[in-house]
Amino acid sequence: RNTSLCGYNSFSISVAIRNPVAKIDGTDKTIGASQPLILNGSKSFDYDDLDQKKNLIFTWKCIDLSTNILCKDTTGTTILLGSSDSISLPANTFNVDSNMQFSLVVSKVKGGITYSSSPVYQTVKTQAAKAVVPQMTMSKRNVKVNPNADLLIQAVTLYPLSQNDTYTYLWQVIGGVINSNAFIPVERGVSALNSQYLKIKAFSLDPSGNYTLSCQIKATKSQTIEITTFTLVMNQPPSGGIIFAYPNNGTESETRFNLTAIGWEDPDQDNPLNYSMYYQVGHSAGIVKLSSTSLSNSLITVLPAGERANGTYKITII
Repeated sequence: RNTSLCGYNSFSISVAIRNPVAKIDGTDKTIGASQPLILNGSKSFDYDDLDQKKNLIFTWKCIDLSTNILCKDTTGTTILLGSSDSISLPANTFNVDSNMQFSLVVSKVKGGITYSSSPVYQTVKTQAAKAVVPQMTMSKRNVKVNPNADLLIQAVTLYPLSQNDTYTYLWQVIGGVINSNAFIPVERGVSALNSQYLKIKAFSLDPSGNYTLSCQIKATKSQTIEITTFTLVMNQPPSGGIIFAYPNNGTESETRFNLTAIGWEDPDQDNPLNYSMYYQVGHSAGIVKLSSTSLSNSLITVLPAGERANGTYKITII
């Protein structure tokens, strides 16, 4: 009978415990002294427990690089950073022109032994807060201005104001002519401390005109003044075409007229063009729409009786 025999040997290996890894989001930065500071270390991790971080210990430290001592706030008190995975310091914590180095070390305790990551660093500098107007934006971005519609423009400031300060706005037109009554400052749910809207009424702008708006913004307490500009590009209407009807006479509500627009071109090459047909009986009557806006340049329709003049009945097609 065959019998299987097994021999064996054993040996021991050493598997070292890996230290946690510390990470701080972002890179070195410069902020306004009146801005809050947030540093996020939540992406730090432990190889032994990638899904759970509850056993990690976060140790933050801030060194003033100009004195090589712990950072102090504007009152001279040492700043306490806490032990959570992120730190949040309120506005006006630091003096202007501070140069600080924040560090984070992440640790864990296993078997009574503490294992710590290598420190990671992020440098933060502060500067005086400025009343800056970085941009003006239209209600519809990256489009040319339709002078026949209301236009909404917004001025937005970049940095928050110091305490008890306010902004004032002065809107002006550089080049072109515009009735000052066309300007309507509007507040739309955003405090005028850092934003103001301006509405320009429809038909206030000349389609052939060139306009540059400027907004001067002034911080009333610090007397800081900044100016930003915004160029308005007019959307030119199509031109050069005609509209004709076949037949050119008929009976009201009976004859089917073929109305066709040809030869229209847009100077800005905003193609394809859209068409809509209207009619008007007499110069004092209102304009009536015949069709919804579409890509079709023709329409077959019946028409009402025109205005009698010199033995004929005339109706204007628009």
